[in-house]
Amino acid sequence: MASEGGEGEMASDIEVPEQSDSLGRSAQRAFRVIEALSLSGPSSLGKLAKELGFHKSTVHHVLRTLQSCGYVAQDQEGFPRSVARSWQLRNA
Repeated sequence: MASEGGEGEMASDIEVPEQSDSLGRSAQRAFRVIEALSLSGPSSLGKLAKELGFHKSTVHHVLRTLQSCGYVAQDQEGFPRSVARSWQLRNA
């Protein structure tokens, strides 16, 4: 097993736990929601779910997680929108 944070360590050298498939899917979903909100602006849960091809419950859970982390907020009408923190990620 590769040491964590070692100098010269490549991402492919790091052992990833077997549950990474589900963790990878979760991360992918989160980034896709951020991208959709960044590109199209505030959107309803149903519209996001349809656009992304996700179940509404999945989008709801992703939005709650992103909101708790500060990447998504609600606009004045209650629709989710991306916030400055998302743009910082995008421009990093």
